[in-house]
Amino acid sequence: MKKRIALFLSLFLMTVPIVGAVACSARDNVLKLYNWQDYMADGVVSGFEQYYLQKTGKKIRVEVSNFATNEEAYAQIKTKKEDYDVFIPSDYMIDRMRNEDLLLALDKNILLEGATDTNGDGVVNEQDIFDKNIMEIVKDAFDPDLAYSVPYLWGTVGILYDPTRGDTRVTDADAHTWESLFGDKFAGSIYMKNSVHDAFTIGSVYANFEDVLKPLLGTDANGQTQQEIVYPDGSQGVTYAYTEAYKERLRKVITDTADDNIERVREV
Repeated sequence: MKKRIALFLSLFLMTVPIVGAVACSARDNVLKLYNWQDYMADGVVSGFEQYYLQKTGKKIRVEVSNFATNEEAYAQIKTKKEDYDVFIPSDYMIDRMRNEDLLLALDKNILLEGATDTNGDGVVNEQDIFDKNIMEIVKDAFDPDLAYSVPYLWGTVGILYDPTRGDTRVTDADAHTWESLFGDKFAGSIYMKNSVHDAFTIGSVYANFEDVLKPLLGTDANGQTQQEIVYPDGSQGVTYAYTEAYKERLRKVITDTADDNIERVREV
């Protein structure tokens, strides 16, 4: 069962939560899925069970378990020895778990079954069924051989704010910079999602921007790395030209768990 997941789970092909095979014992006609809470609409599981029956002539039962954070899911698998056929964590957890030998490699023959050479390079591979640019991100960030994961959903982290709130009114310019989270202006009036991953990646970008990331930004005809911009509410901010070098370094910054970077993030 664990080697059929890539073929039969027809999931939306964006990215960051990742489908991976978790090392598990054999079982017949049962697919164990470990997913985030509220990620699947009613009827998806029963629809898949019916699809599988029509496709193979075999009955299957899908058992779904849910988790709230990557760390909670990791603990279940690492310490409690829970086993699943399909696990859908965020990107960085794939890298951690593959390095700890907690994942099984995907069967590429099943993954590519029925695929055709859509990009005309003479080879049938993952780029014929997934977006090439997204697959490059996956390779660079956490699965260099594309052996343990395939794209599922792409998510973004942002700032939700009330633009009408009295003396601490958040302007459009405030909402376009992480300074609003780490500076003094809104100290004591911020609520952050309880997610180690999201908090760390935001903090890492903020802590490394001036010294590590900003020198890699592009420049305009006048040699400037930033341009002033006026937002719809009249507030003023700056915008940048993001180069490929900047983007490549950014991917490394958000996954940098070296001790010195952890300390840098802790300080901000």
